[in-house]
Amino acid sequence: MSRLIISEEEVLRIKNLYQINEQSEEEEKVYWYEGGRSAGQPIFDYIRKWEKFIPYVYDDGVFPTEPYDPNSGRPKGTLTIGYGTTNPDIIEKYLNKMSQSEAMRLSAIDINDAAKCVKRWQEDAKDTDKNGRRLTRGMYMAMIDMAYNMGCSRLRNSSIVSDIEKGDYKSAANKIENGDWGHDERREETRKLFCQNNIC
Repeated sequence: MSRLIISEEEVLRIKNLYQINEQSEEEEKVYWYEGGRSAGQPIFDYIRKWEKFIPYVYDDGVFPTEPYDPNSGRPKGTLTIGYGTTNPDIIEKYLNKMSQSEAMRLSAIDINDAAKCVKRWQEDAKDTDKNGRRLTRGMYMAMIDMAYNMGCSRLRNSSIVSDIEKGDYKSAANKIENGDWGHDERREETRKLFCQNNIC
């Protein structure tokens, strides 16, 4: 009996064709907003759409993107691989090449960390804010995207979050679109996501 061998890229293509959710139940547990409902797979897809898969380590301060040469001196930006992974240990391990399936696995960990950042921010207000910093699904996804791109601490200390805490969603939305994170198109789309359901 012969055996069929297919590449990781072909497995991903088949999964996408049949819309198979590759996230584990454990990963899904951190996705909640308002009453604990799940934001689910769309946040993984949304962030990966903007990050785009790059199989080699690159300096995000250099355009166009090209493989990083460790002998070229200090990076201008942040060394990155896969779907925006910047962990130095991962960079060192995968300096030459990373598969798309491994990039998806690693980005799921980072996206979950970004979601936990937003969840902690919500939980921090339980004793002081009677609304518990409730978020619509769009607001929640937008905040996860920003936490992923900017980092948790930078997001939580930003004037965007201050405006959200005050309920000034219009000001927060303007800062999302005109901030110094991501690129123009991503900021514009994330603003629209934040403002879904006429929030702004």
